[in-house]
Amino acid sequence: MIDSMYTVGELADKMKVSVRTLQYYDRQGLLKPSAYSEGGRRLYGPKDAVRLQHILSLKFIGLSLDEIKQQLSAESDAAHARQLLDRQIAITEMQIARLKEALVTLKFVAEEIGGESEIDFERVADAIFAVRTVEERDWPALDEFGSELKSHIEARAERDEQFMLRLAQRFEAVSNRMYELSQAGADPAGPEGRAAAQAMWAMIEDFTEGDMGLLPQLMEFGQSKENWPDEMRGRQEAIDDFMGRSLFSYLEEQAAELDFGQAGEDEERQADRKGAQPTSGSRKENA
Repeated sequence: MIDSMYTVGELADKMKVSVRTLQYYDRQGLLKPSAYSEGGRRLYGPKDAVRLQHILSLKFIGLSLDEIKQQLSAESDAAHARQLLDRQIAITEMQIARLKEALVTLKFVAEEIGGESEIDFERVADAIFAVRTVEERDWPALDEFGSELKSHIEARAERDEQFMLRLAQRFEAVSNRMYELSQAGADPAGPEGRAAAQAMWAMIEDFTEGDMGLLPQLMEFGQSKENWPDEMRGRQEAIDDFMGRSLFSYLEEQAAELDFGQAGEDEERQADRKGAQPTSGSRKENA
């Protein structure tokens, strides 16, 4: 019998764990040795190796030692085991999603730093704080957008994993600025209001990638806020009036500049045509 037993060192080597781990499991009552040598050394049999494999498997899926102890002492139950696995699958999926968010954040901050020879860690901390602020805000669900708008967002996100983060940060910054100006009583058509509107319109153009057919759905989403999170709805309603007036003023000015430029080009073309037309005297001389 003794010849078929493992010493603590042999079992640890066989199962790829440390001797200290086996000693700890012994103290916690998870894995007691089946026997002891004459010199008092722990000895483990084949059943102990199977039990250790069970412990390691439960530990791998995320159970605590107390939960493992309860599971080992309970009678084998397929339904209970399935419930346990389903719970750990959900936890693991949440952990994976969180790690993906962390990866996107790290990549974003790395891009912000760029190829600088010296890293300003205060700037790194500020960038991470800004990202965390955006990520922790309770944004409207994607299903709240119209079907065409939702498809556009999903397609952009597939091409660029940081698209949603950059869009949220940009929207946060522009909205904050609009809110500050509205609270300060600034003129929406003034220089500051115009600058904020220009930033907002640039964000809209980048978001739509020039597809102005998305604007109606975008406006509808902005106007119907029944399903928006309370914090965001109240904040956005406070700046909607200022944003609407500043955008109207900015776009009206842009249209006027466009019309003026077009009129100037038309005048130049007319002048060119007149300059190229021969006079009546020159026609006679040619004749």
